[in-house]
Amino acid sequence: MSSSSSNSSSSTSSLALLLPPASTNENNSPSYPTDQKFAQTPATSELETLTRTVIDAINARSYQPIHNLVASTYKADLDDISRSDSYDQDVTQLWNLSSDNPGYRVEVMEVEADVDERGGYAIVYCLLSVTGRPANIRRQSVSIVEWMRRNGQWQFYKATLMRGLDGTEIAHPGCRRCAHKKPRRNSAVNTT
Repeated sequence: MSSSSSNSSSSTSSLALLLPPASTNENNSPSYPTDQKFAQTPATSELETLTRTVIDAINARSYQPIHNLVASTYKADLDDISRSDSYDQDVTQLWNLSSDNPGYRVEVMEVEADVDERGGYAIVYCLLSVTGRPANIRRQSVSIVEWMRRNGQWQFYKATLMRGLDGTEIAHPGCRRCAHKKPRRNSAVNTT
């Protein structure tokens, strides 16, 4: 099994993206790495790119071009959207969601693929930044996309999205990377 999170021949958990291993610094307190570079295989790179392509289709509201990446056994459990047993059900639900929330966007902040090349299966973990649902709110979510290789082509067959905290940050207009804390509002109104 190859994984983009491997620094050596030993296997590291695919969830290292969400909770990287701690080391100790000179004060003997835990220190977490923030900018690791992991070895990539062609399969991990391909699956990470394909997963980004699927998410880009959501932002573009253009689902047909990726239809060939969807397995016939596709199922999804996406946040508070109804569970679905087909990609077409998800497309309908995503159209409705984006119609109700025109500013809805999903940005991939981190991505990591755990690939079993011999078995033809992979799990891609994504840390996402979601804006526009509701308007002006940025929150984090975690996505798990499961892939299988059939007839030499990778297809995704299961997608899971778990919502993180929301309402804690306001998206900064024009800036996709930063988020600013909500300003506190005084209950008393100054009329002078």
